[in-house]
Amino acid sequence: MRDSAEENKCWNEEDFVKVRKKVLDLARVNNLEILDIGAGPLSAIAAKYYGCTVTSIDIDRKELRLWKEYAIKEGVSDRISFEEEDAADLCYCDDAFDVCISFCALHHFPTGIRNKAISEFRRVSSKRLIIAEYTEEGFSEVHSREDFEPVDLKRLEEDLKNMGELRAFPVVNMMIYTVDKNDI
Repeated sequence: MRDSAEENKCWNEEDFVKVRKKVLDLARVNNLEILDIGAGPLSAIAAKYYGCTVTSIDIDRKELRLWKEYAIKEGVSDRISFEEEDAADLCYCDDAFDVCISFCALHHFPTGIRNKAISEFRRVSSKRLIIAEYTEEGFSEVHSREDFEPVDLKRLEEDLKNMGELRAFPVVNMMIYTVDKNDI
C-alpha cells in the first residue's frame, strides 16, 4: 500500500495535493482524529492544513519510514503516529478514531480481504469513513503493468450503502465515497 512513483507520475505536484485536499474537504476532518489506511502523503496534508491528529498505518515498514521522513520534512511529525498494522485486522477499539480514510489503498489489498478491511474501517471510525479509489480508466493509467486488481466500484458502493449515509463524488480518475455512520 503506497503512493508509489508509478502512481504519482499521473499527478503534477499541485494536483497531487489538490486531490487529497478534496478528499479531506469531503471528509470534513478539521481538527479531528484520523486513521489513514496505507501510509502516504495524506497524513501530512491532514495534519498541516486541517489541524488533524493522524495515525497512519501500513504493513510495509519501508513505507512507514518513508512517509515519516516526509512528515518530518513538512514539520508535522508531532501530530502523526506511524504504525505497522494489518488493515483487515486492526488492533484499535471500536470508534477509536473520528474518521477512517483509505486513499487509493484498497486496490493494494488481496480481493479476498477487502470486505473484512472495510468492516474494520467502519468499526474503528466513530463519525465516518472515506474510501477513494481509481475508476477503471484511472486504475489502468496507474497500474497498467502491476499485479493489482481494481476495486469493483459498483459492488463497493452497494456494500457501503449498508453502512450508513453514503455520498459518492467523481474526482479526476477516481471515485470518493463518504459514509456517515448510522449506528442502529
